[in-house]
Amino acid sequence: MRNQHILGASWAFALLMLGACGGGGGDTVGPLAKEENLNPSNPITSAVTITSESAKVMYHALNTFVVSGDNVGRLDITAQGACSQLEPISSSGNQKRVACRPGQVGTNVLTLIATDPFTKKEVGVQSFSVPKPEVTLTTTLGSLVVILEPEKAPLSSQNFLDVVASGYYKGTVFHDLMLGNRLLGGLYALNGEIWSPKTSSEVSTVEFESPLATGLSNTDGTIAVYRLPNSSLNSGSTGFLINLGDHGRIGNRRDGTSPDHSAYAVFGRLNEKSRELITKAIDTRSIVPKPPMNPTTSFPFEPPSPAVWISNATQTN
Repeated sequence: MRNQHILGASWAFALLMLGACGGGGGDTVGPLAKEENLNPSNPITSAVTITSESAKVMYHALNTFVVSGDNVGRLDITAQGACSQLEPISSSGNQKRVACRPGQVGTNVLTLIATDPFTKKEVGVQSFSVPKPEVTLTTTLGSLVVILEPEKAPLSSQNFLDVVASGYYKGTVFHDLMLGNRLLGGLYALNGEIWSPKTSSEVSTVEFESPLATGLSNTDGTIAVYRLPNSSLNSGSTGFLINLGDHGRIGNRRDGTSPDHSAYAVFGRLNEKSRELITKAIDTRSIVPKPPMNPTTSFPFEPPSPAVWISNATQTN
């Protein structure tokens, strides 16, 4: 009888210890049950905050968001609006990072939601505004700021931002200046007096977005996708055209229909300060057109002299 009592006490002690460790109980979540932030008996006891890691949320760029609070490792983070999906970045301590590329602009167009999978309750909600994207071209004339219109010309805008992000524009030069007409860039590099096309495997062509469809006219100070003369409408890639003067529906065919090879897809505009900068440079003859440095048909342009270089291009908004 004594051995039976001892055996019974041993079993009772073993069952007690098993219950204390979560074995066989309803609170277990498998082998990760010992991790505090995955244990449903440890509720979210404080407010969960969701912030952007950068000062601005930028369209089409990879933005990182930080979810902070108790036990955030177990939370489900979802997005509504401008981001179709989130990319997990890291999770440690009381912070969880996710990232996404917003595809819309506007006020509070992106909302991130933190949900406790055990209680099914939303424990954190935060909305973010996404402004129109801006690109700063650092040139020998000064900084030129381009404001894009992705809600009207998404394909052209995203293509331009992709080229900027690739670093392609660094070291390129404006290769054509026609006073009162246009300033062209994004296609050539200059080595001494030798002009050569700049190529990259990281960029591709973009589908033509007709000004008649987007409502973005080739007016003074606007920027459009440029392609070489007599090339396909869908052959635009890195080249861009800055309109110097109004060249839209009145007296010009740059706003033409799809079959019209003189039509160019506008996707943004220079800000006022940048347009004034170019006007002043031309008026003071700090840049003037001159005969082509290469008079052959392989370079049928009139570059500004002295050459105008782009030393850097970055998305700044």
